[in-house]
Amino acid sequence: AVIRLQPAQEYSLPVSAMVEKVNVKAGQKVNKGDELVVLDQAQFVVAKKHAKANVVIQQSRLKEAQRDLEHHRELYDRTVLSTVDLENVEMREKRARAHLADARAQLEVADYNLSHSKLISPFDAVILSVHVNEGQYLNNTQQSQPVVTLTKRGHYLVRFDVPAAVLNTLEIGRSVKVVSMDKSYSANISTISYQPTGRDGADDNKYRITAEFSSADEKLLLGQSASIHID
Repeated sequence: AVIRLQPAQEYSLPVSAMVEKVNVKAGQKVNKGDELVVLDQAQFVVAKKHAKANVVIQQSRLKEAQRDLEHHRELYDRTVLSTVDLENVEMREKRARAHLADARAQLEVADYNLSHSKLISPFDAVILSVHVNEGQYLNNTQQSQPVVTLTKRGHYLVRFDVPAAVLNTLEIGRSVKVVSMDKSYSANISTISYQPTGRDGADDNKYRITAEFSSADEKLLLGQSASIHID
């Protein structure tokens, strides 16, 4: 078997803006929560402020509409106001309520856009490649453009082949021991392929198994050979 990194993952941002900062380079190790790429914050900050102000305005208008409705209901109860006039006031109150709901939804969108204008590392990782440069404009209106490619740091996988007799004894999650450079690591089987690696009908066919393990061992090298021990 050969020790490999877990499959790489591309990450993008759902919003469009100019790239303000690129804080990482290929090969760099990062920690969970680190800022990897930051877009220009100005438009997102202004949009959130505008959305907040709009919520306050609509809240005020709803309160005014509610007071107006309460007053007109009193007039209606005293038979001073017609049913049509009361219904018109009720409609204004409903519109004010809807406008407030819309303003709150816009604030949620503005908050989402602001919070997603920075790419934050979702876990301890190794940066495999960076796809953007500072000053570049990201236009994600049609399709999100990859920003960085990374893989989990300290998470590895090994692939090995087993004969049919051994295959029937294995299951997802089973523990196996990975030995490399006189060190052993506990791994768990993550995938089992029931497609033979050789030609169909061959008596010596083998089947591909993938196991994953974690290690903080900085001396563990990719491409390093390993042996698998199945108890």
